[in-house]
Amino acid sequence: MSGNLGGNRQNLPGAVSVASLGAYAALLLFLVDGAEQFSALVADGIDIVYLFVAGLCAIMCCGLVFVVQGSLSATTSYRYLGSKAGAVTAFGYVSCLLASHVPSPAALCVALSVLFGYGLALLGLSKGLVLCSLQRHTRWRYAATSGLIASAVKLLLGVMPSPALGVCVGILIVLASLAPKTIELCKDPDAASDLSALDVAKGVASRNWIFLLGLLLSIAIGAWVWNDVNTNETALFTLNPSARSGVSVGSFLAALLLVFLVSDRSLKRLDTLMPVFPVTCIAMNVLNWFLSVWQDGLSIGGGFESSAGAFLGSILIGFPITLLFIVFVTRLADKPNNDSLSPAFTYGLFTLLTAAFFLLYTMLQSVMAFETSRVVDMSLKVTYLVIAVIHMTVLTQRKAQTAEPLSELRIEEAAKRFLLSKRETEIVQLLMQGRSVPFIAETQFVSQNTVRTHVKRIYTKTGAHSRDELLDIMYDLGENSA
Repeated sequence: MSGNLGGNRQNLPGAVSVASLGAYAALLLFLVDGAEQFSALVADGIDIVYLFVAGLCAIMCCGLVFVVQGSLSATTSYRYLGSKAGAVTAFGYVSCLLASHVPSPAALCVALSVLFGYGLALLGLSKGLVLCSLQRHTRWRYAATSGLIASAVKLLLGVMPSPALGVCVGILIVLASLAPKTIELCKDPDAASDLSALDVAKGVASRNWIFLLGLLLSIAIGAWVWNDVNTNETALFTLNPSARSGVSVGSFLAALLLVFLVSDRSLKRLDTLMPVFPVTCIAMNVLNWFLSVWQDGLSIGGGFESSAGAFLGSILIGFPITLLFIVFVTRLADKPNNDSLSPAFTYGLFTLLTAAFFLLYTMLQSVMAFETSRVVDMSLKVTYLVIAVIHMTVLTQRKAQTAEPLSELRIEEAAKRFLLSKRETEIVQLLMQGRSVPFIAETQFVSQNTVRTHVKRIYTKTGAHSRDELLDIMYDLGENSA
């Protein structure tokens, strides 16, 4: 990548960048489970459902714009994107609240809510692009640390009265708008790539779909809360102050875990545990149902009807949301530097899908009976849990087929002998280490079909028909050279 901000060359000090990420993450946490608090900021004469739908539709439109823009070119260059997005978000937020408290048409409040939603999506996309511009370890460290900040801020927001809450949300928007003046990500003209945009897109999807689905099912609790606010109903899922505190504590624990895992610069601990995250997070959601929602279940701490039960159960809500959000958003930036797919496309698509799911899932709750929607929600999570367990098992690494690893020199010699490309050479090295196709796809940021295609080419060039034959060829090559 040329013109990137990577490593120690950021235009803004690291502390400011982390604070900005943390402020935006705190905004998202607040909007997911703080529907009751947010609705209290709007005058009673305005139906919050219109603002909710308008804001989510605006977020979807913003994501769609970036998808189209990113699909047209691999080059991404934005000037003052963060500050522009912050200005739009702040104007929409402040104006919408003011318009709701003075005699004004409801359509005006809806239009201002559209500005707020669109600006909020722009802010998120700017954060994603900044993450793409960082080196991998720095990116993970920034994201994990920002999670700690977001959790602490979210805890404070949960206990604030409405007047102070409104001001604090405005301050968070201003802090979230702090970003490099110019975000420029483009292909390195000197770096050859054998991957098409379609290959990269498949690779991003194949290695991240399990995390995206887990994240969507985890934030589904927010859809329950917003549905309660929109329909003026109070269900067991409505988050009271104790529950909001539990969400913040769960978020803090998730971020703290990631901070520990990324303290190792090689990120080996993180890479080792990452396949377990989706299973763990959705298992927490299911456990939460047994502990505090299922009325005939264990109801530890008195269930959601008691403060202690709400606090304990909500820890199991905040932990999955924060862990999967940080992991998924950061993984989207883990792509080859010379790929042919713009980060604007991947983050735009994520924004579009997330907003669409949240809107549709909330509407689904409003048309179904409570018991029916609860069964549907839990059925989806149990089904996902089974799929995630299978996926985790597939990603489990096999032991190396040989105790004596092939030297890099021997592999380089084979690459010259059989005219292997750079990508094929990398895959040969992983194959000789006994790595599976899913693992290679995961580490090389491509789809499993792309890996299989490379393996077929390798077999064709070397004359091998299996991994064992390829291993024999490599060793024979070394012995003949000796």
